Amino acid sequence: SPKVTGPERTHMRAYISLWVGAVLFFMIFEQASGKMAIFSKSHTDGTTPFGWVISPEAYQSVNPAVIVILAPLVGWFFSRRLGRAIPTVTKFATAVLIVGLSALMMGYGFHSWTGGESLAPWWFLAVVFIVQTVGELFLSPVGLSTTTALAPKSFASQAMVLWLLASATGQGLAAVVIANTRHIGDATYYYGLGAITIVVAIAIFAAAPWTQRQMADVDAPGPQ
Repeated sequence: SPKVTGPERTHMRAYISLWVGAVLFFMIFEQASGKMAIFSKSHTDGTTPFGWVISPEAYQSVNPAVIVILAPLVGWFFSRRLGRAIPTVTKFATAVLIVGLSALMMGYGFHSWTGGESLAPWWFLAVVFIVQTVGELFLSPVGLSTTTALAPKSFASQAMVLWLLASATGQGLAAVVIANTRHIGDATYYYGLGAITIVVAIAIFAAAPWTQRQMADVDAPGPQ
């Protein structure tokens, strides 16, 4: 569009790698109501040493609870780390790496505890949710602010829709992949997805200097 300026085009080129990373992130993260819910129901022993039992549904509360607890700490870490701000692309790459590691954890869980009499301890799935939530704190709020900062002025609303489309695309891709990998086990599914996601995270880290240069005028880290 002639309404988009040269610097705005540069910003959108930088946004591509961030958006792809977000799609992969949500492809794994949004399995909380899919394969992770199956794991909580059929592969987890919710009995705790404290005498109470965690229901499969209760695991869905781990993410919002951890967000409330950790959000101030992560915000403090972003603003105080060595007195300098962390570049946006580094936050994105870290989030993708974290969620990739969480996929490997789920692969290990499905491989080690197959259901029936072989059930995971109550804390395992909770730990996976916590790990994913840390990744979410590195990506979701940052993605919202970055989309606003990089969006062309004439297409600000459409850019926000593009950000929301990352989650929808991730969930849609997950559905397609799951439908076409019915012949493999859940462990193999998660191992493969985790490996691909980690490779993409490494690629985003490698491309970080270029990406950061494209958006330096709106995301220039400096002394706090």
